[in-house]
Amino acid sequence: APERGYAKDSAAPLQTKMDIRKQQKQAILKMLALNEDDETSAEAPIDWKVLILDEPCRELLAPLVSVNELRARGVTLHAPIESPRDALGDVAAVYLCRPSAANAARIAKDAAQALYGALHCNWSRRAERKVLEGFARELAAAPPREGLPAAEDLVRSVWDRHVDFVALEPRLFHLRLQRRLKEVCGAGLAAPERVLEEVAEEVAAGLFCACAAVGAARPLVVLP
Repeated sequence: APERGYAKDSAAPLQTKMDIRKQQKQAILKMLALNEDDETSAEAPIDWKVLILDEPCRELLAPLVSVNELRARGVTLHAPIESPRDALGDVAAVYLCRPSAANAARIAKDAAQALYGALHCNWSRRAERKVLEGFARELAAAPPREGLPAAEDLVRSVWDRHVDFVALEPRLFHLRLQRRLKEVCGAGLAAPERVLEEVAEEVAAGLFCACAAVGAARPLVVLP
């Protein structure tokens, strides 16, 4: 079942322990360890894998994990989900992307073509039911290919990671909405209601991810 990163309740004051960058990085490293505890050593065998990202997740990963850290965890290649990619049937693929219909269709297509030996799907935020249902339909509709596993058998895991924000410092993050918010605020009352709703949903989704990352069961949002 997809991981739901709901916060754990804690009596300790949030301000004394909050390190949102550290918590986000731990979640990413656990993802790269295929949801096992993140442990790297010279003696431990390395499971080689490729990392597939969409543009928002490339931006959140850039200040967080170095190329050397990726390599130490078996990532031999990282590639954009939007671009054509060569088949690597003997390695696993770890996807980190937003839960959109387009991204779900791309992952289902990769599975249908048996592009990788196993696919691990990680949504950067909570996936809506309609996206998951569409993903399942795409996998089920993939035509069988002789000598290859069924598309749905190649998808080994699907998780909600709740990491959809860019953490720059222990207590500083942003939601990649600077330009959008500037446009909406500049338009004032002239901004279409649909646009305002979309921005509000983006803000809510990003803040939920940030609260989940630091374990804030009851977040307090203070407006100036």
